[in-house]
Amino acid sequence: MNRSGIPNPDTVKNALKSTDKRLKTVIRRVNIEAARYTRSGDYDGAEKWIQIAKSVMDYQSRLKAFADEWETIVKTSRLTTKGKIGLQKGTQESPVTPMWQFYAPALKALEEEGGEAKIEDLVPIVGRIMKNELKPRDQKITPKKGIASWQVKVLVLAPKLKREGWIIRDRNKVLKLTDKGRQVIKKK
Repeated sequence: MNRSGIPNPDTVKNALKSTDKRLKTVIRRVNIEAARYTRSGDYDGAEKWIQIAKSVMDYQSRLKAFADEWETIVKTSRLTTKGKIGLQKGTQESPVTPMWQFYAPALKALEEEGGEAKIEDLVPIVGRIMKNELKPRDQKITPKKGIASWQVKVLVLAPKLKREGWIIRDRNKVLKLTDKGRQVIKKK
């Protein structure tokens, strides 16, 4: 089967899954050590093992974020190269901006709105922030929505930003910037 996108993307996905599985084993073993120290009354020793477990669990959560980002990269590469396999030399279309490149601008736009806004209100601000980064294909109007493809990407960002813990969304679909989201903005 001739699929577009990154060749053999499952090798990375499987490696990340395997690493996650091994980390779970490490966490189990570290917890056993902490319990052993606790049973023997060595609470200082147990606390050291607990700190190690917390570090490994933090690493595991970052690995999950990498796995999610890998999936986004794979999907974006499939969309970007869809139908492009077998094109003649010199006939390639311009690329599109990957979804993940909209994350920080969307968070900055939310911050500009005072940390709270509906996703629809962020679209023009993200457009202003990214005006020099958008590619020609990002400007193409989508048949279903009747708006530019980059605007569609911004409108569907909320679940991804929420999953990362960068925003929370209330019942009225108002997005609220979290401290973790503010840290992302500071890094950019």
